[in-house]
This record gives sequence, structure tokens and C-alpha cells, in this order.
Amino acid sequence: MFFSLLLIGALLSCHGPGLIKSTGEPHHQAVVSTMDEVDAHNGEFVKIVGKFARDSGTNGSMTTDSGLVVFLPHMDEFLAGQPWHNYVGKQVVAIGRVRKSIANAKGETMPSLVVQYLKVVE
Repeated sequence: MFFSLLLIGALLSCHGPGLIKSTGEPHHQAVVSTMDEVDAHNGEFVKIVGKFARDSGTNGSMTTDSGLVVFLPHMDEFLAGQPWHNYVGKQVVAIGRVRKSIANAKGETMPSLVVQYLKVVE
């Protein structure tokens, strides 16, 4: 019993707190591409499409066609075991919980998305 609990705890901690990789694209999210839309859907699960970039060793960002830059914290944990170059510079769809503002590694304030689903748009 004790060993089973340790194994379950180890498996749950693999992706860090709150980071869950989805096996398929979740449905029924609002599509967000402007700051007004971020304001309207703050705290909700949304879909964002944009160009992916790596901001630092652990974080990413994406820029929508309208110019909105969204901070993606803890991408090192979400992409654990996957090479970042599969995503950097490519158009991606990301789904997760959006927040109106967070300071990135450079101290810049911008909206953030805690990613639960990420896929390159083909």
C-alpha cells in the first residue's frame, strides 16, 4: 500500500503543479487574439493561435496575428522530453487558462496562458 502511494505521488509530480498534457484538443473554448478578448475571458480556458517563441530556459511566448504577445510560463515542464525546436518559430494552437497580466523573466507585464494543449498548426 505504501509503495503504491509513493508511485502514484511520483507519477503525479512528473509534470509539475497544475500542468496537464491533454491527449486531444479540448472543445468549446473562446478564441482569444486581442487584449480586449483576454479581459473578457480572464481566468477562463481559451484557445490562442500564434507564433511560438522561447523566452528563456523555462518559459515561452506566442504572438497572435493581431500582435498580442502572451507569456507561457513553465513550458520546460509542459514540453519535458520534447525538443523545443519542434515549436519555435512555428504557428501553434494553445489551449489553457488565460490571465490578464503577469511579469515575464524580463519584468515585462503581459497576459499569460497556462498551457494544457499545444499543437503545431499545419
